[in-house]
Amino acid sequence: MNTDVRPAPLEALAGAWRARADDLGLYAPPAAAAFERAAAELERAMANHVMEPLTLAQAERESGYSRDHLGRMVRDGAIPNAGRHHAPRILRRDLPRKVMSKTSALALVDGDQQYEDLRRAALESRTRR
Repeated sequence: MNTDVRPAPLEALAGAWRARADDLGLYAPPAAAAFERAAAELERAMANHVMEPLTLAQAERESGYSRDHLGRMVRDGAIPNAGRHHAPRILRRDLPRKVMSKTSALALVDGDQQYEDLRRAALESRTRR
């Protein structure tokens, strides 16, 4: 038994769940429907996550760039402003990302923060229904 199985990246999970739903469709329709629902919820959570407008303070934490630099990039038009003139916001999908040093990258557990953010977004979307 192979115990060194890495989890699928979040972007691939919805497709994997849909493939599993197709496999189960003929023999276990309720399970197939559950996989389809889970894939749809994950796609909605991922779409909501990347479209979330962030304050400059939030963007600073996620991107690694300073608030001042991000504000300058918004003012110069390098990043679209998702907020107002004196209250800029940056969509998560538009954030520039600083390249991390090898040491900093090793300090992060692979994808844990992204997973937690998406898990939280999925739970929030379920409670809004």
